[in-house]
Amino acid sequence: MRSSLLLLPIVLSVSLQAQTPFVPVGATWTYTQHYVGAPDTNLFVIQCIGDTVIQDRTCSHLDFTEGWNSCMPFLPALTRQGDSILAFEPVQQVFNTLYVFGQAPGFSWETPVEGTDTLTWTVTDTGQVVINGVVLLQQSVTAVASGPSPSVALTSGTIIDRLGDLRYLFPWVGGACDMEFNYPLRCYQDSDISWLNPQFTQCALSTGMDEVSNEPAFT
Repeated sequence: MRSSLLLLPIVLSVSLQAQTPFVPVGATWTYTQHYVGAPDTNLFVIQCIGDTVIQDRTCSHLDFTEGWNSCMPFLPALTRQGDSILAFEPVQQVFNTLYVFGQAPGFSWETPVEGTDTLTWTVTDTGQVVINGVVLLQQSVTAVASGPSPSVALTSGTIIDRLGDLRYLFPWVGGACDMEFNYPLRCYQDSDISWLNPQFTQCALSTGMDEVSNEPAFT
């Protein structure tokens, strides 16, 4: 009887760990959205709009709240399982491994994409980053796509917990993506941290016209 009581907290701990959402509600990712063949750029914004339960797993429910999504992949629910981040694939109705943190260089994992292809990730470097006093795991990875469909991996990137891949949360495209590209990550914000990509002066895009000269246009 005593041994059963001792095991109970361990079982509960594992169960709770397996049902942890990926990010706090309200977390927001903002990307530059590029339209191929046009000079325009815009923003693509993903937000965690709440928690949801799928197949007994508590997930972060994601939606895009700004921008156009018809070419880049978007998956609606992410959850934690130990050191892994799982993404729910609504077509196949399965959870696939998206990221794995805390592993040494040389470690690899696989992510099924486009229903037929596979991304093979390999860790090349690991570390930590401190954002607003919160310590987050960071790693550098390469990714190679294989399979009969023309999936393309955005390889050689940096992944940080919560922020995800600094290019795009789901860094692969299906075939010749000729409509839009959503990357890189401009900024990330949730209830605990706020991160701005150092290559940008602000999260939002600014548009306008050059200031005209004081000289008259005609004389």
